[in-house]
Amino acid sequence: VVFHVAATVRFDEDLSTAVSVNVVGTKAILELAHGMTHLKAFVHVSTAYSQCHLKHIEEKFYPPHYNPEKLIRLAECVDKPYLNHLSPMLVKDLPNTYIYTKSVAEELVKTYSKFLPISVFRPSIVVATREEPFPGWIDNMYGPTGVVVATTTGIMRTLHCDPDKVADIVPVDMVVNGLIAAAWKTHVRNNNIETSDEPAQIFNYVSSPEKPIKWSQFFTLGMKYRLPTVHSVWHPNLNLNRSQLVHRVQSFLYHFVPAFLVDSIALTIGKRTNLMKISNKVSRFAELISYFATHQWQFNNGNVQDLWKGMTVEDQKLFL
Repeated sequence: VVFHVAATVRFDEDLSTAVSVNVVGTKAILELAHGMTHLKAFVHVSTAYSQCHLKHIEEKFYPPHYNPEKLIRLAECVDKPYLNHLSPMLVKDLPNTYIYTKSVAEELVKTYSKFLPISVFRPSIVVATREEPFPGWIDNMYGPTGVVVATTTGIMRTLHCDPDKVADIVPVDMVVNGLIAAAWKTHVRNNNIETSDEPAQIFNYVSSPEKPIKWSQFFTLGMKYRLPTVHSVWHPNLNLNRSQLVHRVQSFLYHFVPAFLVDSIALTIGKRTNLMKISNKVSRFAELISYFATHQWQFNNGNVQDLWKGMTVEDQKLFL
């Protein structure tokens, strides 16, 4: 059983690196799997937002934004700076290189699904664990987790976010459990004569159809207990602004100005602080995630629901 989870998930990754990891890397692991004589299942982890230019996203393959083989050849033939220069032309209406390359990689998976037991697993926004190994565990600061951490330390004060939009978030331990269950279903489906020749299944592992939560609710819950870290530099507070203009004005007032003043005062007394550097990182981070905090999608997750219904009660408790 192969779980292809490896990827660069940085939204601001340069195109050459994103293609190398998310597209070329996917082809390499597919070729490796093709040589496995006892392969039972291959589950490729994509993202629920691989087609985020659409408002309604179904559990199916969509026409690629670019031919994956052509993109690989392009990456091999041109210098990295030139390929990165072409990024806006190639990415077009998608928000970043991560989404673009994950979308292209799905077309590769579709091609190999003709002769491999493959499925595509598309989680939405992955956050800290619900139960395992313990509630709240996480090993990165991407997405909403980064916002919560930056807010509780008092560093982030404003975010370009529509508080009434649905935040489609899923705990990472539930994602892993769903991934394992998808591998089981892929193997069973491939061994079934009636379904073995059908296209690869896609699982939109999302929360909004059954358990929708708004961004305002998510951040309110995150601030509920008012227990900031000992590393806090300011009282925690976060303004969710629908208006990008208002957000940028507040970002200047609440992020740039305080950081500039603290760094300047520290410099005059012979000390060095990095609040300006941190402030710039926070502002850049806020810009990168604002697209997903100001838009909303309708996801179909029928295959995930069927996966749930096909399990025993004991397995339902363990895996989904």
